[in-house]
Amino acid sequence: NDQNLSEYKVNQALDKERYILTEFSGRGGCSEVWKAFDKKEIRYVAIKIQKMDPKWSDATKHNFIKHMGREITIMESTQHQNVIEYYERFYIAEDIIAIVMEYCDGGDLSTMLKKRGKIPEKEAKLILAQTMSGLIALRSKHMYVIHYDLKPGNILFNDEGVVKITDFGLSKIIEGNAPSIELTSQ
Repeated sequence: NDQNLSEYKVNQALDKERYILTEFSGRGGCSEVWKAFDKKEIRYVAIKIQKMDPKWSDATKHNFIKHMGREITIMESTQHQNVIEYYERFYIAEDIIAIVMEYCDGGDLSTMLKKRGKIPEKEAKLILAQTMSGLIALRSKHMYVIHYDLKPGNILFNDEGVVKITDFGLSKIIEGNAPSIELTSQ
């Protein structure tokens, strides 16, 4: 049903014919995610399409752009095997941006748990260790990231079963070493 509501369609080309949409992956908030084929790099990618509502106030649009910029900054600056890889961004229209990132065809932890019911302890420990490794990578001398939306649906697996943390839309960046962090939020 979400795919039928999308203004994008399978086989539609984006960014001067570079990306061909192949499969609708999902919708959330103000965005939708598509699997696409990158004709230049000869690989599948995930494209997160984020659109501002023309009816939003200037303050709401400004806040949306700020959140989008923060999400891109986090992915750009975190190069780690357990964090989704960022490739690029481009504008589809003035109020629509597309974020191109690594495509993970191994599904997500939420789907895995629904299908399997439970997972063996050894496998759970491996998933947890990789997730923790990704979270540690989000902390550096220059930037300390708090994810705020870490859940099974935001833990993806590539085709080799490697964990990839994704969806930094609600994340916060604390500049510097952050020895003391206020963990309250609206």
